[in-house]
Amino acid sequence: MTIEYLAGNRLRGLSSERPLPDVNYVFTGADQSYTVPSGETSISVKVWGGGGSANSGAGGSGGYASGTIAVSAGDVIKIVVGGGGDKESVTTSVNGGYGGGGSYQIWSTGTRYGAGYSGLFITSVSHSNSIIIAGAGGLSTSLAGGSLFSAGGAGGGNAGTGYFSSAASCKTSNSGGGGTQSAGGTHYGAGTASGALQGGGSQGASVYTYGGGGGGYYGGGSGDSSNGSCGSWGSGGGSGYIGGSGTKTVSSGVNTVGTNGNSATTDINPPNTSDTSYVTGVGVGKSSSSNGGNGLIVFEGDSINFEDGSIFHETDTNKSYVLYSGSWSEL
Repeated sequence: MTIEYLAGNRLRGLSSERPLPDVNYVFTGADQSYTVPSGETSISVKVWGGGGSANSGAGGSGGYASGTIAVSAGDVIKIVVGGGGDKESVTTSVNGGYGGGGSYQIWSTGTRYGAGYSGLFITSVSHSNSIIIAGAGGLSTSLAGGSLFSAGGAGGGNAGTGYFSSAASCKTSNSGGGGTQSAGGTHYGAGTASGALQGGGSQGASVYTYGGGGGGYYGGGSGDSSNGSCGSWGSGGGSGYIGGSGTKTVSSGVNTVGTNGNSATTDINPPNTSDTSYVTGVGVGKSSSSNGGNGLIVFEGDSINFEDGSIFHETDTNKSYVLYSGSWSEL
């Protein structure tokens, strides 16, 4: 028999027809794992990367990626949900850095970190094991004169971006570049260079030293640290990735770059915020000295999805289940 809809957000059908809800993987600061159960041959996912933070203006938003991954029973999928970039005024790192966000220095007061990518990997987290990745946005910094700024680049897509709002009296080409499909973004200074799964970091604890490139398949580069009164430059966003290898390939892939930061006091939203799986604040490039939005990965369930409290009655087992926090529990 087919599923029947009843009143009050209830339905009934065979036990084999009980719909699987979406499963959200959120930022935890550590790798997560999913072991493919027997009978599952594919996983459809939606992925948002972390958003850049801001000292002045707004950081770049994270990117978006989606697709269906071919899997086999017993496969171990490693899950990385990137953190949003740290703002300047925090005393210690909040969520930044996890997912390849590059380090940056605030004057001589300590280390903060840029935003991290979100992605899936087969067996272990490594560049060669990448399946699908949404890149992270870059850090926005202030220059001199209050109204001058160097905004963070956007994460995601085949290539993240670097972004600069020019100031007539300052150099105009020293913002960190976006990561691509083959290399990290243009990087300035003697700090950690951008590269595979890693955003560029700053060159040391000195005045006007910044970095914090967004993580990605290849990370965004760090901006130049100082040009006298012109201060510092923003960082680039990391690239996204759609691929996999062998039998773990992605079909119907989407790989969308986010939006550059700017000088406004408004936040920068990532792509696909109208999706029903999107959670407010995810992947946002933040403005006004705020932490960037964390990433998100959604494993899509069946097309029939209900809110907590929904009830499904199995006609073949005569058992009923209630949906709570993404799982069915027997009544």
